[in-house]
Amino acid sequence: MIECPVCHFPVADEAIVCPICRTPLLAYGSIVAYIHGLSEPVNGAIACYGILAYSNNKIVFTESKVIGIGYNHFQAYYIALICFLKFFKKISSKITVKSDNRVFIDQLTGKTSVKSPNIINYYREVEELAKNIEIAYEWIPGEENPARKYSWRAYYSYCENNKTRVLETYGKYLITEKQLKLIKTLAKKLDEQIEVNEFTSRREASKIIKRLLKKINKIKLIRFV
Repeated sequence: MIECPVCHFPVADEAIVCPICRTPLLAYGSIVAYIHGLSEPVNGAIACYGILAYSNNKIVFTESKVIGIGYNHFQAYYIALICFLKFFKKISSKITVKSDNRVFIDQLTGKTSVKSPNIINYYREVEELAKNIEIAYEWIPGEENPARKYSWRAYYSYCENNKTRVLETYGKYLITEKQLKLIKTLAKKLDEQIEVNEFTSRREASKIIKRLLKKINKIKLIRFV
């Protein structure tokens, strides 16, 4: 057994993360971290984030967490990154952060400036945490971000545990029966498993429908050619 240096909880020798405070227990070389944040079912509502980190092709850290009410999705991305860097800055000097939010990545790489008063303090905290770390930021398409499922998992869990409040407060922003039926029909045609339920937002449902239709049209085009 070893002792967590932060909370002093006894953990198994082979443990890589403390089960109590989530502090990483091993030193790593380079790390690739996938970051995702959301605020659903409308921006500024229920904010959550997801993190998935790899080192040497092995998962070394995952996080699925509800931030709270009243944060926008940009804040969720920054809070996720801050939480990750607080954990890993002392045990890895080379980190690659991948995310599907282009504005978020462009701000971190300096391509665009940060002007929003809601974001500037988070940005400065990231800058401070990233000192003395070889850190790179990379944009990836949404479908290539495995951290998405962790943030959505946190969101759906929160909604299930607060069902009445969520439905009463945000009902008008949630998926319609028409959208749900269409998604199921399109997914069946493509033989895909799509995770949607009564708490999926209308805007997210629209994105899913658009993506599925694009796939179907692409298949039709290939067959025609």
